[in-house]
Amino acid sequence: MVLHAVHGLLPWWKHQGQAFQPSFPATQAAVLRSPLRRAQYWMELNGQKILLEEQRIEDMQTMMEVMETSEELDAAKTQSEVDGLRQRNRSKIESVESELSEIFKHEDWMTARHRVERLQMLTRLQERMDDWRPK
Repeated sequence: MVLHAVHGLLPWWKHQGQAFQPSFPATQAAVLRSPLRRAQYWMELNGQKILLEEQRIEDMQTMMEVMETSEELDAAKTQSEVDGLRQRNRSKIESVESELSEIFKHEDWMTARHRVERLQMLTRLQERMDDWRPK
């Protein structure tokens, strides 16, 4: 399964006998466009609980990493500073996506949960970066 490529995702799910059926076509498209939502959906299809908003985050290293980058984002004064942070974060997201593809193939759900948790934190940080405006 290629988590970051839609064309690789659906055939693998079909091969596994899983039906891709969120309620509405718009929801299906949103899930396919978002690596985080695809990962969460795949975990749910396989009966695995995903990190909910109120659950405790277990990946303290990622939490510290995100907090540090968040502080850098708050201190950023120029778009080029934010672009550098965005590029660095995007690389981390792509790395997690790659890891998840392999982890899902091996059905290592505990590791997958931790990687999805990391992906969730990095994705939220990326969204903050995308919304950044000079002060």
